[in-house]
This record gives sequence, structure tokens and C-alpha cells, in this order.
Amino acid sequence: MVGIQMRGYSSIGDYVDNADWKNDEAIWMKNLRQGLPTCGVYNAVGKKERKKQAGEPKASRLIWFLPAIGRICEQRIFGGLSKILKELPFSVCGMPLFDYGERLKELSEGRGYYVCDDIAAWDTRISVGDLRMECQFLKMLADDPGLKNDIELMYRLYAHKVVMLPREIGGTEETALVRIRGQRGSGENVTYSMNTITNFCFLMAKYLKSKEVPLNQVRENVIQYLNGDSAVAMMVSGDDSVVILNKEESKAFSKAFWFNNETGKIRKDVAENLPSVVEEDIENVSFCSNFYVSTKFGGSVRMMPIRSVEEVLSKASLMLGYARDFTTSEAWARAQGFMMVCCYPHVAEIRLLGLALLSATRANIVLEGLLKPGRVQKEPWLGKATLEEAFRHCYGVSSRYPINVGLDDVQVLHLSRYNIQGGCARHRWKTTLRMYAQAIRRWIHQRYQDRTICEFEDCLSNEVDWNRWEAGVTEVPSIGLLESSFARA
Repeated sequence: MVGIQMRGYSSIGDYVDNADWKNDEAIWMKNLRQGLPTCGVYNAVGKKERKKQAGEPKASRLIWFLPAIGRICEQRIFGGLSKILKELPFSVCGMPLFDYGERLKELSEGRGYYVCDDIAAWDTRISVGDLRMECQFLKMLADDPGLKNDIELMYRLYAHKVVMLPREIGGTEETALVRIRGQRGSGENVTYSMNTITNFCFLMAKYLKSKEVPLNQVRENVIQYLNGDSAVAMMVSGDDSVVILNKEESKAFSKAFWFNNETGKIRKDVAENLPSVVEEDIENVSFCSNFYVSTKFGGSVRMMPIRSVEEVLSKASLMLGYARDFTTSEAWARAQGFMMVCCYPHVAEIRLLGLALLSATRANIVLEGLLKPGRVQKEPWLGKATLEEAFRHCYGVSSRYPINVGLDDVQVLHLSRYNIQGGCARHRWKTTLRMYAQAIRRWIHQRYQDRTICEFEDCLSNEVDWNRWEAGVTEVPSIGLLESSFARA
């Protein structure tokens, strides 16, 4: 990024919009093929984690990534990996979060015992041997000899990284060049796809070892497992996984911890000589930082994700960079509001805040990246669909497990389920939330009505009982107060 900024580009988007990148790509690939990847030095930045919660240690990780032109070349070589990943039956690639619970329930039929080991610092435990096997696998899938060669050259770069690492010594900031052998660069194009495939291969090998399957029968067994004709199933997403087994095989699999130790994939928060925990209740299974609970959707029941409200909100508030202006922040907020309402309509606090964001923002604004202003269309973002129609489309058309329900048909879980206290104070918060949403809407309309079409949708009208207005909510936020708040932000 620094390199293209020195050439006058403010962002990668501006760089790609210019034809210069095509010439740069040709030069970069020529150098790589000659064994001289002169611009193949990785950058390193601290990963933006969700905001620290009280009593929890603050996470700190680095993301390593190639310069802009290197990432364009990565996309050229590995851009089709997601299509391959969708062919893996145990992958959740392309599946929305609100389908994960239903997939878990589907795979549990005839099994019902779960092992959810978390590998400590997965990316750092990817060895050169792992990378070599990944490279060989991808070359086997390629037909073009030139592409095979490019895959091998790029994987050589992955296996022998040179990283620019900023550090401070004695009050002076300097950049150190660090050579790294092995490990996954979190910002590499193949990170999610190949983490998923390598994780699946590791779990399958561990399962075969726990059953003591002879080497000459491995291929036959794996094909059988992938077809679903066995006592084992999995859900794998990057370094996250849950292995679903019957009672007998779950015991053997949980005792195969020695395989983790010998391959260097050490389990997190578990002693190296202790068996893995086997869960018997589907609602105790953790996958992709969520648990999954039975929720009524009209006359049906779905397994829906549930997560700490604080974690969802802190994650939604993180931007990968800085918004260019208010319209970018507004478009970002609207996108997060849709995510909250569609994925967590059964969690009252997340649902309310998502609806508040959708009520406060223009229905016809579209997020086009954090370095570009939000684009305002003549019609709402989702065409002429209301929130209710969009919600029905998500669960009726986009879902792998379609169901024809509206937002009002979803059972909202009791507040005690996620440690929220009800009462008058909470109702005052709800009514104040709607007032703030209306005040922000007025501010946006006042500021932009002369320049663009401002369309809004009141999504909170059915969520707050105005007949139960509590004392203490008497002052409507003023435009001046909002102006000063936005200026401070």
C-alpha cells in the first residue's frame, strides 16, 4: 500500500481503476518466474480484534500480506479456489451464518456426539511440509503447465517469507526485515480456502488413525466418508471445526490426542495428555464463535446462532480502516444493521440495535468500500423490497433450508438466556433508542435533502410499546447535539 501511495494513489481502488497495474503485474510475474521476487516482501500490521471485554485478555495478532501488485497476482492465480471449496461436502463455504445450525442438525442425524477442538495459533503451526502438500494438491487440479509453475513459485514465496516488521527501540521506530520459514500469512489469498482444506485433511487423517485404517484402504474410506455413508461427519471453516460421530467412535477419536501432538497441531486450553471433550448436547457445540439454539420460526423450529451481545456489537463496530466521510459511515452502519437482523433476529438486543441502524440510515444508500463515499441510488438498496421482504428472501430463497417466515414470526429468546436484565430501565433504553434513530434520520434529511433523494423506513415501530412510556425519557436529542457528537467522532 505504501508503494502505491508514493506514486500518488490514495487507495488500492484508485490504483486498480488506473491501467498502470497491468504493466506492474507483468513485471512482478516476470521477476517471480525468474526467481527474483524483488517486490515480494510482506507488510505486517496488527490485526483489528473485537474490543476487549472486562475480565478477558486482549488479543494481539499480526497480519502479513503482500504489496498491492502481489495481491493482484495472487488473485489471478488463486481466484477460483472458492469454487473448489464449495465442492467439499464438509465445508460451509457460500453458506450464510444463519444456516450453520441447520447444517449441524442435519449432520447430527444418526450421530449426535461432537468434538470441537480448537488448535492454538493455527496459522503459525502451518509447516513447510503442509505448504508443500497444498502446493502439490493445487497443481494436480490445474491443467495449464504455466499455471502449475505459477502455483509452485507463489508457494515458494509463501514458504520462505521476508516480512517488514515495524518496531520501536529506545523511542525510535524502525523497520526490521524478518525471514520466516513456514507459517500462514493471514493476509494471503489462499488463507481461508487452504486452511479449510488442510484442516479437513488433518481431521480426516486423525479419524483414520483413531480407527487404525490400513494405508491401502484410506482412499476407499475417504470417498465413502465424503459421500456421507459413514459414522463421521464434519463442519470445517478455516481453522474452526466440529467433528460429529456416534458414541463409540467419539471415544476413540477423543483419545487420539497423540496425533495432534505429533503433527504439531496442539489443542488450545487442553493438557497435551488429556482426551478431548465430547459434547452430547447440540446446544453446547461451538462453531465459528457461535453456539446454536432451537428457535421457533412460525410453526417450525430452526437451530440459530447465538453469541455474546457484546462480542457481536464490538465486532460490528470495527472498520478495516477509516471511513472517508459520513456517508461511508452511514452505509457501513446500514450493512451492519442488515447483518444483525438477518443473523440474530431471535436475540432481542441485537435485533433492536440492528433495526435502529436500519431506521436511522437511508434505505437507498449503498456501501462501496471504506475509501469511497456511500452511493445513493434512486431506489432502495434492495430494489423496492422492504426490510420484511428482504428478510423473507434471505430465509426463503437464499437459505439452504428455506422457510417462508417474516421477522414477526421469529421467537425472541428470553433475556436471561444471554444475561440481560429487563424492567423499566431497559424500556427507557428502548424508547430512547428509537428517539435517537429518528433524530439521526432528521439530521441526515436536513443535511442531504437538497442533494440526494432521502428514503427511510421505520423499522422500530413494532418493537417499542409507546403506551408504556416511562418517566425519565422527556428530552428528544437535538440536531446540535448530534452535530457535536459526529464532530467528536
